[in-house]
Amino acid sequence: MKGTTALITGSSRGIGAEIAISLAEEGYNVIIHCSANPQAAQRLAESIGSNCLGVIQADLKSEAETKRLWSEACSLSEIDCLVNNAGIYMQSPFNGAEDAFKQIRSEMMRVNFRRATNGVGHRVRFDGGAVWRNHA
Repeated sequence: MKGTTALITGSSRGIGAEIAISLAEEGYNVIIHCSANPQAAQRLAESIGSNCLGVIQADLKSEAETKRLWSEACSLSEIDCLVNNAGIYMQSPFNGAEDAFKQIRSEMMRVNFRRATNGVGHRVRFDGGAVWRNHA
C-alpha cells in the first residue's frame, strides 16, 4: 500500500507495535503513537526505518492531548487509516456497586473509543475506503 499512511494508537509495544511493523512491511507509512513509553516507540520507529513518519506521545485521557495527536499526525501526512489500538483498563468493583461500574464503563468508552476517534470524520481520508480498526 505504498503511499498510504496509517496512524496506530498504542503502538509502542505489544499488538500495536506488531501492527505497525506489519503495515510498514506491506508498504504503509506509519505514525506511531504512545502514551507513556516514548523510548520504546522511538526504538520501534528506528527498526521500521523510512516507513515510519514519526512518533507522537499523547495521553488519550486528555482532550487537549488527543487534539494535539491528530494535529501533529496530520502535519506529517494525510491519514488514510486509523488503527485504534490504544485503550485504558480500569478495575471494576464486583460488589454490586452499579453506579461505580457505569462510571468506569463510561470512562473506558470515552477514552478507548470516542476520544481516539475524534479526528476521524474530519481528518481521515475516506475516498476509496479508509480502514478504521478498533482494537481497544
